[in-house]
Amino acid sequence: AALRLVDNAALAGKWDAAIEVLNEMLAIEPDNAEFQKKLAETKKGQRESRLISLRTQARGFAKAERFEESLTAWNEYLALEPNDRDKAQAEIESVKKMQALASMYADAYKAYTKKNYDKAAGLFKKIVVEDADYKGASNLLAESIELRRKTWRFWKSKWFIAGGTIAIIGLLAFGLSRMYNPLP
Repeated sequence: AALRLVDNAALAGKWDAAIEVLNEMLAIEPDNAEFQKKLAETKKGQRESRLISLRTQARGFAKAERFEESLTAWNEYLALEPNDRDKAQAEIESVKKMQALASMYADAYKAYTKKNYDKAAGLFKKIVVEDADYKGASNLLAESIELRRKTWRFWKSKWFIAGGTIAIIGLLAFGLSRMYNPLP
C-alpha cells in the first residue's frame, strides 16, 4: 500500500513526497532492500524529470528571447548533468548567438526608425548573412537600401555642385582681382 502511494506520487511528479514516504518507510525498516531500491529509482526519476524540465525551460526561454533566463537554466542543467557537457555547451553557444542576433536586430531597427539607413542597411546585412529568415531582416535590408538611395543628399545634387562651382570661381576671381588691384 505504501509503495502504491509512492508510485502515485511519482507519477504525479510529486517526487519530494514520494521520497519522504520512502524515507519514513526506511526509518522503520532500514534493511528493506525493496524500499532501498525504490528510493534509488525514485531519486533517479526525480533527477531525470528535473533535467527534462530544465532543457524544456531553457529552450522555451530562448524562443521567447529571454536569453539570460535560458542561459541560467542551461548552466543549472550542466551543473546537474556534467556528463552532457558537449551538448549543453552547444546549446549555450546557440543561445548566445541568438542573443547577439537579437541585439543586432534591435540596433538595426532603431537605426531604421531614426532614418539612419546606412547604419541600418549595414546591420541588417550582417543579420541576413547569419540568418536570412530572421524577423524579416531581408525585407528591411532591401527597404533600407532603397530608402538610402532615395534619400536626398544635398552634396550630390546638381544645384549644390553648380552653386559650389560658382562660389569657387567667385572666390578665385575676387582673390585675383585683389592681387592685381590691391586696396589703397
